Amino acid sequence: MSAVDYMKVIKVLSKTLKMEKYDVHFPEESTNKLIVTMTGEEKEQKTFKLTVQGHAIELAFNKHYFSDRDFNRWCASFEYELEQAFVKNINVHVNIDVLNYTVKIMF
Repeated sequence: MSAVDYMKVIKVLSKTLKMEKYDVHFPEESTNKLIVTMTGEEKEQKTFKLTVQGHAIELAFNKHYFSDRDFNRWCASFEYELEQAFVKNINVHVNIDVLNYTVKIMF
């Protein structure tokens, strides 16, 4: 069992992206990795990989979902909403490579 409520993180992700519907599944019988597919109003889909690591969650997704400016704005909103949902300070570290954004959330 995870030390962090990953469903709460997924709900905050859905709220900050304004995507109402989401589907969560564990690939290949994994217990700490999840694939989250979200669908927005205009039927666009975004897929995220969540990895639960004790008191941290790593969220990875394709870089083409956001421009750099939009990503920075979303990331600030995401951190704020996480702090509101968990009622504590949250540390968020971002790693950007050529293809992906990786957001590590430490509780």
